[in-house]
Amino acid sequence: MIVCKKEASEQNFNYQIEQFSYADFSVVKAFFGSIHDNLKEKSHFIIADLEEVLPSLLYGDKGLLFGALHEDEIIAIQGMDFLPPEDVAALPNDLRALEIGWTAVTAEFRNIGLAKKLSHIIEHEAYRKTNNPSIVATVYPENIIGLSLYFSLGYIGYKFMEHLERPRIFLYKNSQKPFIANNSILKYVSYDDYKMQKKLFDSGYLCVSIDVKNRTLQFVKGNLFN
Repeated sequence: MIVCKKEASEQNFNYQIEQFSYADFSVVKAFFGSIHDNLKEKSHFIIADLEEVLPSLLYGDKGLLFGALHEDEIIAIQGMDFLPPEDVAALPNDLRALEIGWTAVTAEFRNIGLAKKLSHIIEHEAYRKTNNPSIVATVYPENIIGLSLYFSLGYIGYKFMEHLERPRIFLYKNSQKPFIANNSILKYVSYDDYKMQKKLFDSGYLCVSIDVKNRTLQFVKGNLFN
């Protein structure tokens, strides 16, 4: 493991931020397996392609994998793939993007900002290594935690389609040029109304935020790729 940050204090505990390498394959794989096994909604965190994807994230020239450790145990991970398949992003104008994902935090350390902190670090490091500001993420529409995280980081939903045999919202972010939403035309759609979500995306709407209390997604009219 390569230590890239000194110990920091948060919520009265110490942790380290580290970048994982291929030597950490077994321990990282075990962590993801444990996270998946303990999830109530296992469809929110698919690990079927873990054996294929994980090696590319652990080689510095193909991707990045950062984690938070507490008392030498992994408590959170975030990944970035430099070369995702073209059909994953489904971006216009031959735009190529990095893919952020594999977000996982152990239950006792959730809701204190670890995933957001790791995301900021990995976005910065990915841009430094690739000079590519375009990043995509895919999230199951009812994954409230995942959507809330990416919206808070400035990602914008631009497409709805099947991915890995599950409905997914595709989100995009230009890390060097934040999108400013025009809130004059708003639509609110339930998390589980996939038909309406797809219809709005196909009609030129973007998904920009989530209302957890009312279980709705907020859409605005706009062009993300101008």
